[in-house]
Amino acid sequence: MTGVLAAGKIDRNRIGAVDTARGLAVVGMIAAHTLAYGELTWSDPAHWTNIASGRSSILFAVLGGVSLALMTGRAHPPTGSDLVTVRLRVMVRAALLFLIGGILQATGTTAAVILEYYAVMFVLALPFLAWRPRRLLITAAVWAVITPVLVWCLVSVLPTSTLGTGGIVTLAISGSYPALIWVAFILIGLAIGRSDFTAIRTRLLGWGVAAAVLGYGIAWACTKVFGSGAPDLGDLDTKDVDPDAIPGPGFVSLLTAQPHSGTFFEILASGGLAVAVLGLLLSCPPVLMRILTPLTAIGYLPLTVYAAHVISLAFVDERADGNPAFFLWSVAIAAVGSLLWTRFLGRGPLERLVTWVTRAAVRTRHPAPEPTPRPQPVA
Repeated sequence: MTGVLAAGKIDRNRIGAVDTARGLAVVGMIAAHTLAYGELTWSDPAHWTNIASGRSSILFAVLGGVSLALMTGRAHPPTGSDLVTVRLRVMVRAALLFLIGGILQATGTTAAVILEYYAVMFVLALPFLAWRPRRLLITAAVWAVITPVLVWCLVSVLPTSTLGTGGIVTLAISGSYPALIWVAFILIGLAIGRSDFTAIRTRLLGWGVAAAVLGYGIAWACTKVFGSGAPDLGDLDTKDVDPDAIPGPGFVSLLTAQPHSGTFFEILASGGLAVAVLGLLLSCPPVLMRILTPLTAIGYLPLTVYAAHVISLAFVDERADGNPAFFLWSVAIAAVGSLLWTRFLGRGPLERLVTWVTRAAVRTRHPAPEPTPRPQPVA
């Protein structure tokens, strides 16, 4: 490992491109929370920031699946008693993420905090931890076809008061990141993490671009033929439900790829874009990865940086909402702080806390084997 991060206490077994992608996802979520934008219009550069809306959180979810694979044996899925131990550790980690997410929500932040949804996704992914990549991808494809229709049917029959309870219904179905649907992204990431990164990096880029073009292209054509299918929210009035995440009463609402629409085409298009980003970063030459060192540093402290950002939103003046200067300051502070922290202290405080509590809660008679050496990240 070279560059700034090399001088610190970074785990040399980590793959730098994954951290860089995770850093990009965190920056994208900061943009989605702080920048004001309208509908994405390619002819107007002022609207290009809308790319971050929905897509950065999907990249984060896909990378969550990759992380699950990396912490559970990577290309060698656990079996027997090891599988039981791994599942217990993932459950403890999910519980901690849920707790941290609840604390962040309690700060009064204006952001839609993803951590509680993330925790539910991890729990839903437990049955698939021992599966091989091909089986995971097939399941993800089937999941992407079935669950959007299932959620659409459930939303059509459930009373709107139930959708806004803020409980499991919101987390699984009607929230900003409906876990029942978004498990597809975890499965995609898990399949990638169970594979050989070096061998599939160019295929990730190609498959990702193809999926994105296909998903957005078909959704665009459907919009032209059938209309936008904008959700009809009726009398729904609750801050706990993201209006963009609630399908409309018409089946045509399943034919869009808009952010947070929760459709097959959004999964295909935005999921493909996330895979393409990871494939591109895995294929980057070392000189470019050195330039992206700040992103890599942020990606090494994702939970800490994300939590700090969410807390900052609870105290920022309302006039800063949509102010590009606030976004730039947020990213600059995150980058400089992450670079300094990783150089002198290694992992972030929340990352250390989650790891320590997880290991303390689920102890084994024999120490867990060290992960298989991986290519050293270049930063």
